[in-house]
Amino acid sequence: MEKQRYPESWYPLCYSDELKMGKLLLLEVFDGELILFRSEEGTPGVVSRHCPHMGSDLSNGTIVKGRLQCPFHHRAYCIKGKCSNIPGSKKRQLGPHLKTFPLKEYFGIIFLYFGSRPKFDFPTFPRVKEKAVFSKALRKKLNTPYSSLLFNGFDTHHLTCIHNREIVSPVKMESLSPFHLGADYSMKVLVERFYDVAVKFFGIKVVDVHLDCWGGNFLIITNKKSLDNILITSVPVNARKSQFFLTTISEDRGTGLLGSFFQKLRLKMTSFLGLAFLRPDELIVEQMKPELRALDPEMDYTVVKFWEYWNSLPKNVL
Repeated sequence: MEKQRYPESWYPLCYSDELKMGKLLLLEVFDGELILFRSEEGTPGVVSRHCPHMGSDLSNGTIVKGRLQCPFHHRAYCIKGKCSNIPGSKKRQLGPHLKTFPLKEYFGIIFLYFGSRPKFDFPTFPRVKEKAVFSKALRKKLNTPYSSLLFNGFDTHHLTCIHNREIVSPVKMESLSPFHLGADYSMKVLVERFYDVAVKFFGIKVVDVHLDCWGGNFLIITNKKSLDNILITSVPVNARKSQFFLTTISEDRGTGLLGSFFQKLRLKMTSFLGLAFLRPDELIVEQMKPELRALDPEMDYTVVKFWEYWNSLPKNVL
């Protein structure tokens, strides 16, 4: 079965604290498997699962002095995927090497760029100018194709149908680069669920939203009346499964212990409410199979624009 091609973008792999020194993690992503481990300095690295020498399963290997050691012939690989030692060999040029990808560690999450070299920098956040503070990301695994998660943020039509929101201004879309798609819209809060009552309790009747999507899957949500950004970013597991991470990020205002406590509490609450807002979507996208040919050019305008953007992105395969 041919593997699916995915956009070259930044994808979340796991929580930072899941990757312990001296241990390895076997990850099922992009219709395949990758191995994650840390160097002696604590820097994370990701490599392909099987040894290029004889194909042994490196998930049965060990981490020795920050290098991944093959369980069969004890060849050692660094976090860059390079073979750094072959027991008994006098060759200066060692190899072959393991496939690897660039990594970044932000917001308590390890991110992978799905390409040999990033075509765009790790995205910045409108609410963060210098130092970021963030809530621990909430993670969800779904039995749904990766594509079912992608268009959801740009589907303004469903906001009225299942989220008790009424779009009260025309959606304005923009593109800052070939890897970016943005949208601005305002929506009126209609009281129906507890979540909506809680939102109106804080005096919010109309929500002005700005979306920044990078690489097709890295979605930054900015409520123009708040101090925070919500990040929703997802990664495909295989053709039928995916998972997403949701966290809230803001500028660290350095307001002392009490101010820091209340800021972190607000971030945690915002993430909780964000996940609660998405719960109806989770139930619907399970086992969903998007049919793009049936989209209405007027009613589904924002989704059509998103798919045009997504289809234009460079793709890669594991």
